[in-house]
Amino acid sequence: MIRFEAAVRQSKTIRVICSEDFPKAKAVSTLGIYSNQGNPAACVRAGGNDYIFPLENGFQIFEFNEFLKSLNLGLKIQFINYKQYAELVAVCNQMIQKRNSGNPVILLR
Repeated sequence: MIRFEAAVRQSKTIRVICSEDFPKAKAVSTLGIYSNQGNPAACVRAGGNDYIFPLENGFQIFEFNEFLKSLNLGLKIQFINYKQYAELVAVCNQMIQKRNSGNPVILLR
């Protein structure tokens, strides 16, 4: 079982959740990387909530990698640097948008 933790923002409050409480991959609507008070973080929108994954150290990045892998997008998920990672998350977001729209997702390798 893939395990990860994230904070969920609900009505201006944030709580930490674990992978067992996270909505299924098909509930994910958007992904993005942003600065959370000057610290890198990923935001995942799923089921009407925003889930915040801090990306400040290797373990946190590992956890978000495990989450990205759980989406089964067929991409190689790895962190090289923040610029590359932001681009990877943007590609994942595009694939999720296409998958949610019912359009076929075509991987070019």
